[in-house]
Amino acid sequence: MDRFEVTSQVRVLLAYWRGNASAVHRQLVARAKTAAGEPVTAVPGGAPTESVPLLDPVPSLSTFLLGVCRDLTAGERAGLAWGPEAARVHDVFGRRPRLWRNQTWESDHVQAPLVVDADGVLVRRG
Repeated sequence: MDRFEVTSQVRVLLAYWRGNASAVHRQLVARAKTAAGEPVTAVPGGAPTESVPLLDPVPSLSTFLLGVCRDLTAGERAGLAWGPEAARVHDVFGRRPRLWRNQTWESDHVQAPLVVDADGVLVRRG
């Protein structure tokens, strides 16, 4: 069998299950059993049966979990489970603590004129 990779259909299932990869795997196994004609107990919640892809063969749970961890970033997994605020924690842009107004000033990338007295001559540095 080739290496398992998370497809767009599996990403949709992860969104239905709010990032619960084990529940997605249970639903994939149930879908495969239904297609094979085996009796299956219904999996409560999750995606509608028609939107669950039929994987042949369904990977083992450990392979599935490894694939999800490998193919989704930590931010994507956090966003699926807890929403966009949790995903932003993993962004490259740092968050600053809330401070009093004017406690911290920032400057732009524009060069500020700096004039220095060098032996009686004003020289612009920078």
